[in-house]
Amino acid sequence: MRKSARLVTFSKVVETAFYVVQEQETSYSQLQEHLGVSMDRSKEILREMARMDLILQNEDHFKKTATTIKFVQAIREDDWRTVHQIMMGYPHYATFYYGVRKYGPIELNNLPNLISDEYFNFNSATLQYISDLTLRVGTIQQNVFNNHYYAIDDTNESFTVALLNIYDELNRSGVGNLKQRYVEIPKIREHVCEKLKIQRETFDKKFLDLYVKNIGRLELSGAPITTHAKKSDKKIKSVNFSEMPDRITMELTSDQYLNGIECGRRQYYYLAIHKRDLS
Repeated sequence: MRKSARLVTFSKVVETAFYVVQEQETSYSQLQEHLGVSMDRSKEILREMARMDLILQNEDHFKKTATTIKFVQAIREDDWRTVHQIMMGYPHYATFYYGVRKYGPIELNNLPNLISDEYFNFNSATLQYISDLTLRVGTIQQNVFNNHYYAIDDTNESFTVALLNIYDELNRSGVGNLKQRYVEIPKIREHVCEKLKIQRETFDKKFLDLYVKNIGRLELSGAPITTHAKKSDKKIKSVNFSEMPDRITMELTSDQYLNGIECGRRQYYYLAIHKRDLS
């Protein structure tokens, strides 16, 4: 019989892990009271976390393990690589991750037939749930302009070559294939990240390093180039964690706009490449 994942948000997983570490163990009714959720929801959360190997189930009680402690510590230290390693013990997460790594970049709706089998069922709800988990953890990234999903795997290809090629591809007005010279940095970032399978933060660092060495060859602009130019309305998902004496908060947002680049305490949104012999 194929198994579907119970849809438990990452924020509830984190809150429950912290609670179990603090209390040593918990029950359905105790977690229900602590989280302020229904009994059915409490059962779903604890049972799915047991399937994730984040806690140990003993009939109707759930105890912390060394993995629970490691998971909590990784969240506190913003160590998402370790969080990913722990989540790989969750079969649905691991199957999805390896599928995207093997077949990506790929649109999400093309993936289920490639990774569903006699053991795991990736229906639309499960697929959205697991993909959201991987995006939050940061092991999978989505190009928000073409909806391609890909694993962060660093191809070690030349950043400069990728930047020039993507710039050329995007440097078209759409009218008679005329060059528009200034290209939106968010678009360049999304496509270069997909090409090289790197994180957005890695792009920003490499881009700024390249720009500083090539001022004059590369030009940054913060003002609209035409009256129709405006910031992208595309958004990405992010995680904001905070820990207070009486409360753990893991805020999951999907309203972070794609930004340009900050250099010298100024924000720039467009790039123009004047010379291609970059240092």
